[in-house]
Amino acid sequence: MLVDECVYVCVCIFSLARFLSLAFWEIVSRHKVRSVFTAPTAFRALKKDDAHAEWMKKYDLSHFQGVWIGGERADPHTIAWAEEALGKPIIDTWW
Repeated sequence: MLVDECVYVCVCIFSLARFLSLAFWEIVSRHKVRSVFTAPTAFRALKKDDAHAEWMKKYDLSHFQGVWIGGERADPHTIAWAEEALGKPIIDTWW
């Protein structure tokens, strides 16, 4: 869907194998995704599969600006991991 020159990419990925975690960063890189809105479960799965963020370093994420997390409480360790790995802000919208 194209709205005001923004592309909306909807992806449902469950971390059943390393391939799926790689697919997440491939989609972000290929489509030049600037931000992601997701449940913290997605980033917990990415952290579990790639604890040292080695896979995400293989992709061009220079256009990536940040992550919006909602739907459930995000644990501080996952937020810290994502912020350190991405070097971008993680906004927890859980209230």
